[in-house]
Amino acid sequence: MYGVDRNTPACSMGGVAILILNKIKHQHIPIPVLQSLEATTVLINFNNRSILIVSSYQPPSRTMHISDYVKVMNLYNNPIMAGDLNSKHINWRCRVSNPNGL
Repeated sequence: MYGVDRNTPACSMGGVAILILNKIKHQHIPIPVLQSLEATTVLINFNNRSILIVSSYQPPSRTMHISDYVKVMNLYNNPIMAGDLNSKHINWRCRVSNPNGL
């Protein structure tokens, strides 16, 4: 069985989720209000160690706010953040650049 940790209401677009086996010891960590980034976090405990996993989504229609990333990254020591940041830059072999990729 899997558990789902999701901050945003179910809808057809956007949102983030973390699916995790119920037998893996974990807890949802609340995050502060963010301006543009959608994120959810789970603290996983194993072998007397903990690691914070962050699932994130930066909608392309919203301007990136660095303060959002600082808030999330300061929640725990050395978190792992993954997701769709909608960042484009020609140096990354994108056809165009956008403000999120600069």
